This record gives sequence, structure tokens and C-alpha cells, in this order.
Amino acid sequence: MTTSARLPLPPSLYADTAVEATPTPPLTSDKTVPVAIIGGGFTGLSTALYLAEQGVLATVLEAQEPGWGASGNNGGQTNPGLKHDPDQIEQDFGADLGRR
Repeated sequence: MTTSARLPLPPSLYADTAVEATPTPPLTSDKTVPVAIIGGGFTGLSTALYLAEQGVLATVLEAQEPGWGASGNNGGQTNPGLKHDPDQIEQDFGADLGRR
């Protein structure tokens, strides 16, 4: 098993507002846990929280810091455009379906 130094969070709103993670030592041996969650992003941490609220012990494995990957680096883009022009959709599917 190789280990690497943890990288700091890149500059972002998440990094500026997140509560600092509790320091934990790296794994040095095999472990058996009831539930292992790979990744400490939105999905992994939300799943761990949900399971904890249900009384299930879950262990989150994260290579860097919570939110370090895609969850903490999301650009938050919203594309208001459509792949197909609304007029074309209406023509292809008819007025009733095309207007939905």
C-alpha cells in the first residue's frame, strides 16, 4: 500500500466555509467494518450521515480531505440551453407533448 501526503483543498467556497475535518490516521492494516463508503464527497458523506442516523456504523474512506474531489471543485454551471430547439420538439412530438 502506498501513502501520500494529503493535499490541501483548492480555493473554493466549500474550502472557505467547511468545518475542518477531524484528523484521522491513515490505514496501516486491513480492517473489517459493517459498511465501507469510498469517497468523502457529497454522496459519501450524505450516505454515512443517513446510515448513522439509522444506527448503522459506516466508515468513510477518503484519499484526501472530505470534499477534495469533484464535490469540492464543482464549478456549479447551469446550462439554460436545450439540446433541441423547442419548435423542433413540438414538430417531432406534436403540440401537446412538445409544450411540456
